[in-house]
Amino acid sequence: MSMLSPSTRLLLCLALAACAGPSPDVTRATTGPTVVFEAGLGDAADVWDGVALPPEFGRFAWTRAGYGLGPSLLVGRPWPGDRDGRRTGAEVSTHLTQELAQQTVAAPYILVGHSLGALYALQFAKDHSEQVAGIVLVDPRLPGFTAQCKLTGLRGCEVPALLRLTMSDTEQLELAGAPETEAALADLSALRDMPITIMVAEQGGLGEDARWRGLWISYAERFATGFRQARVVPVASGHYIQKTAPALVVAEIKRVIP
Repeated sequence: MSMLSPSTRLLLCLALAACAGPSPDVTRATTGPTVVFEAGLGDAADVWDGVALPPEFGRFAWTRAGYGLGPSLLVGRPWPGDRDGRRTGAEVSTHLTQELAQQTVAAPYILVGHSLGALYALQFAKDHSEQVAGIVLVDPRLPGFTAQCKLTGLRGCEVPALLRLTMSDTEQLELAGAPETEAALADLSALRDMPITIMVAEQGGLGEDARWRGLWISYAERFATGFRQARVVPVASGHYIQKTAPALVVAEIKRVIP
């Protein structure tokens, strides 16, 4: 490889890494649970890098297929289920289950989901409630929010069609599967007694209607009433709370441990 130019060596390394696919960030638990991180739309596992867990906790931050440095660079749609043009929470839950087994990461789990990833965290918890000790949702798009937003007549309830055209294939797959993902979470009675924290960002994005942010927060408060141990934590932050206030995320992870 010493005969190759630096640029050629870099391209070769990238190609090899892409073929291998993104590997999850795994740290084994000692006495604590394993925290499973689920990123939002378009994000990879490194979005959680700043969230430093106590040494006794396990850590499992994975990248869904199609994001990060992996098969997406070559084929774009590496999961067989993506062939139907959408990716659902049920499919993500199945792949997460397989990945945890492959990495021999044992329960109990604390699930931490950001944005759209919150839907996937809830689906996994519904599928494996006996293995999940608690849930922390970080500025989440909650089940039913889109429908409620449309009822109010506010703009921004869904990603605009023109913006979707600029997104990756994987992002479009997950957005296309979102209605089915939300519908599958209509009944969350299996999680009624589970400790759940919903962290909501108080600061909206550029040009965001203040009424939209108000609905985002009030809907989270209403959603929390469906669970016996749920609480809503407003945070003076934008959407990426895990980046601007990682210590608060860690504090809420600790809080949901029974």
